Amino acid sequence: MIFRLQSYLLFLFKSTNAHGIHSPFIYSYLTKCLYKKPRSSKDKVKDVLFKSIAHFKVQKINVIGNKALQNELKMRYPSLLFETCSIDLLYVEDALQLMPDIHLISNKVHNDSLIMIDGIYNGPKYLKQWRRLCQNPMITASIDFYHCGVLFVRKEQVKEHFSIRI
Repeated sequence: MIFRLQSYLLFLFKSTNAHGIHSPFIYSYLTKCLYKKPRSSKDKVKDVLFKSIAHFKVQKINVIGNKALQNELKMRYPSLLFETCSIDLLYVEDALQLMPDIHLISNKVHNDSLIMIDGIYNGPKYLKQWRRLCQNPMITASIDFYHCGVLFVRKEQVKEHFSIRI
């Protein structure tokens, strides 16, 4: 509980909104997707996920660790394909689940893929894992939304990390 409070206060101190962003890609994602569109869900993580699926026109997704969410996505987006290879979006419920398989993921993602991780501040181990994933060479942009994190694979993007309030 103390970790969550301290980490949230630190997040608020170092985070910004769209006006502090100089990357055109990230700025567009924030202003045209996350800030502009009406809320899709009361749950902030689901809201980011649903809006991102629509904004990036995701066709192939892989959901790790949350079968209920996968069923909800099937109902909400009937044309969405649930794949385990060549994916546009990878949703991971728990960052610690991703560590053993990070080398396998590099074979599944392509340029313009995104990886969304829930609960990056669930504890010190989760935050450490999030930071390790952000440093991975295949990740060129990362956004810490506190409730979740998004990693982008974009070869044309300069490696940057953002902490953004939503």
